[in-house]
Amino acid sequence: MKIFLSIISIFFISYTFGQEQDMKHQIGINFSNILNFSFIEHSALNKHSNVRYIPGISYKLYFEKIALRSSVKFINGSYDINEGSRNNLYTRDSASFTFLNLKLGGEIQFEVATKLYFIAAVDGIFEYNKRKGFQEQDSQFYPFYKGGNYSSSIVRVGLAPTIGLEYQISNQFSASIEANTRITYLLEQGNGNEKGSTKNDTNILSMLAFSYHF
Repeated sequence: MKIFLSIISIFFISYTFGQEQDMKHQIGINFSNILNFSFIEHSALNKHSNVRYIPGISYKLYFEKIALRSSVKFINGSYDINEGSRNNLYTRDSASFTFLNLKLGGEIQFEVATKLYFIAAVDGIFEYNKRKGFQEQDSQFYPFYKGGNYSSSIVRVGLAPTIGLEYQISNQFSASIEANTRITYLLEQGNGNEKGSTKNDTNILSMLAFSYHF
């Protein structure tokens, strides 16, 4: 809540200056679906997590049609997946998680219609997720087998070529959507084990943002 109040304050403080000079700065609030991120390995998570969308703060510095861009997302959440019986197997996964996502990159804009701009960008990305929870698993082949408590972390680094559209609602406000492909390396650690792998994925709607220009 403090973050959102701070952004609103910046909007009003900067309003007068924005009327008198070129708009070189952009600050915004963005939202991404939780299923877009690397620690989501379970299709049922979106139904059982107490988090649906991950909010973030973005900033851009413009040099004509080229801009430096950055974004920060951070959230604490939890989920409790209880699948019941499926293929003679009972599973449950209950955990809390902490998630951090950082992006830094550059973009270029092209006006394609009145007040509508096409965005082409490349971002460097860093993600960190920490999970602590409990898993249990029973089956007719391994009766009363318990997974027990676990703690795991995932670090993800790489590049994300991005395209998007931005609509200029007014001189000060805009709305945008983006899609990206992430080319990344994952390092997973948990219960004394460590595994590295590559992961590439495409998100048709990776981010929805509302921004203020000043």
